[in-house]
Amino acid sequence: MAVKLLIISNLDAASIFRRGSLNRALAIGLRTSRIEWSIYNPSPVLPDLSSVDVVLTWCHHLTGNSRAIRRRVMEVEDACRRLAIPVVNSARNLRRICHSFCLRRWLQYGIPCALSQSFDTVEEISLRYPMILRVDGGVHSSLDSFLVHDRNEAAQIVKERERSARGRLNLAIEYIPTRFPDGYYRKRRCIAIGDRVIPRQHMVSQVWKVKLSSAEANALSVAEDRAFIGEGESQADLVGRAARALGCDILAVDYSPTPDGNYVFWEANRSFRMAGPGNGVKAAKFREATGRSVQECIEERNAVGAAIVELILRKAESRLSIPQ
Repeated sequence: MAVKLLIISNLDAASIFRRGSLNRALAIGLRTSRIEWSIYNPSPVLPDLSSVDVVLTWCHHLTGNSRAIRRRVMEVEDACRRLAIPVVNSARNLRRICHSFCLRRWLQYGIPCALSQSFDTVEEISLRYPMILRVDGGVHSSLDSFLVHDRNEAAQIVKERERSARGRLNLAIEYIPTRFPDGYYRKRRCIAIGDRVIPRQHMVSQVWKVKLSSAEANALSVAEDRAFIGEGESQADLVGRAARALGCDILAVDYSPTPDGNYVFWEANRSFRMAGPGNGVKAAKFREATGRSVQECIEERNAVGAAIVELILRKAESRLSIPQ
């Protein structure tokens, strides 16, 4: 018997799976599963939930009238709760998964991470220098974070930023050195789906701001990424705890190994991309840095879709097994 899935999305059925690697992963997973699905675009009219087994909230990059959309999504989720219909990827933390929330929650739950402080003016910051200044929440560009070594440098960067069109710097983060004796910095990403932790990438860089744009593409980067993917995350329990502490079902978690064998957790993303399968510059850069083929990237993307579908089915079956 097919499981009846309702997908709540701010995109309609014609465009939800058209672009974005995470959307494509979900589409492929659904296509190969025993799930019958339909789309509900948040509106004042609540959907008919009488034949729904499970709901997936799939709202990303909300713009425009996003507050009204969130409110309507929560109305649907509240109705599901009353009817004991499980919800995957609830929107309750949709706005909360920003850098400051992640760092505060991780500190609370004993997950190794940097101290942080929100600020309006540089004079309010009480963390020790050097530190990282960045935009808090929803912005992940390499152009939106800066390493500063004293208050004068911080004040100058904040002032220059105020004259730009980009977001205001409003979060200070403790700078924790993670450079290895060989001169390289490392950064990892795992995708957490329910209780599963899927290794995604291991990047090597000569600079502290480890991004795909700054990642090395050489024999070392390929060997270390291959080992990470092949052997898996040795501290998967810790990464899983970091994801669960944020109260979300589907997350990409970014963290750095340190030379002494520990980890420093930096951020988590509800909406994320998986470069590799495409023909663009980022896809080519990812394959060069990891040594993966296009086919390997496709298989990895599909595995994420399969894990999401497995989570949906598991939650649906937990309800269906309860006598109605």
